Amino acid sequence: MTTVSEAEALILAAVPQAAAVDVPLADARGAVLREPLTADRPFPPYNRVAMDGIALSHATWAGGGRAFPVAGVVRAGEAPRALPDPSQCLEIMTGAVLPPGCDCVVPVEQLVVAGGVATLRDGVAVDPMQHVHRLGSDRPAGATLLNAGTMLWGPACAVAASVGNTHLRVSSSPRITIVSTGDELVPVEATPLPHQVRRSNAYALGAALATAGFTDIRTAHAPDDPAAIARTLRAALADSRFIVLSGGVSEGRFDHVPGVLATLGVVQRLHKVSQRPGKPLWFGIGPDGQAVFGLPGNPVSAAVCLYRYVLPALWRHVGAGLRSADARPRAVLTVEVRFKKPLTLFQPVRVCEHTDGRRLATPVPMNGSGDLAGLAVSDGVLELPDGGRTFAAGEAHVIWLWADPYGMLMQTG
Repeated sequence: MTTVSEAEALILAAVPQAAAVDVPLADARGAVLREPLTADRPFPPYNRVAMDGIALSHATWAGGGRAFPVAGVVRAGEAPRALPDPSQCLEIMTGAVLPPGCDCVVPVEQLVVAGGVATLRDGVAVDPMQHVHRLGSDRPAGATLLNAGTMLWGPACAVAASVGNTHLRVSSSPRITIVSTGDELVPVEATPLPHQVRRSNAYALGAALATAGFTDIRTAHAPDDPAAIARTLRAALADSRFIVLSGGVSEGRFDHVPGVLATLGVVQRLHKVSQRPGKPLWFGIGPDGQAVFGLPGNPVSAAVCLYRYVLPALWRHVGAGLRSADARPRAVLTVEVRFKKPLTLFQPVRVCEHTDGRRLATPVPMNGSGDLAGLAVSDGVLELPDGGRTFAAGEAHVIWLWADPYGMLMQTG
């Protein structure tokens, strides 16, 4: 049977890359950059004053000067003004250009200003170029500031703005169709009969996708009927780049999804992974490169498979930088966990931060993979590999957090 790591590698290798589109800078937040951005001038573009105070000549201070007549005021955004005389100083504001003739700044907290003269307080020492953010000290002109694959969070958007990019080339966000299957499922607003349940997986999966920034989502439902499933999936394949199904992928008499997908030209790449929960996972590629995931119908299984496989595939699709397995976030078990099956166990846990900075994970009691109520009080799942052993308290393992799907990403640097 396919292992978890083998399944991940197979899926990531099969997922096609998203198309690139140009979007206004204001609409680029959260998108993935598709081309590098370079500095159109040095960073910073001038010797930038980093403290409110006075600008003066260090040589004058070194020669014994401690009181400096104030020759004027220089504000941020003002054209450079030279120091008239090295025995004087200029009152200076944070962000202003360091005036010609000055090579250091003394903060206002270290001064006494009276009668138009700024006097250094006793014991204040002055170093050349102190409190000056030097021209080009961050990056020279022409340097790469952001690489392709960078996630455009606030700081990255600020960099793009600083070099005059009104538009950015980013990966297009894929349309995703979530399809739930099963005769037992009824709409949320319905009153279910004793043998029915309300549809919940579509909401769980949709919320997780939206939390990760994938908001172009459609939903559909099909009963356990091959013709109805075929109609639903044919429409989804025509409309979306990613199709995420829940239910109908095991080997029961009414699990029609794999067979129907085959008739629609979707080529199976894997079926079944050695894990609990989520063993029946199905994955294939459609005739036009669509990524199709068949998740088990049990809610815990569906959530685990979405975070463990679907979200990484979506990140790979848009070109985001995925952390390697050994660089993923981890949490430390607070108690021993015994698991005797030769499978990877995804254990729901509550998470807290220890005073020493460690992230601690405490297992949540679960009543099987259908225990939606138990899952709702968890913070995520701890991935316990190499099953068939006892996992000791104090062991650190990869954590997949419901509230932080971005935790698996890293900036490209």
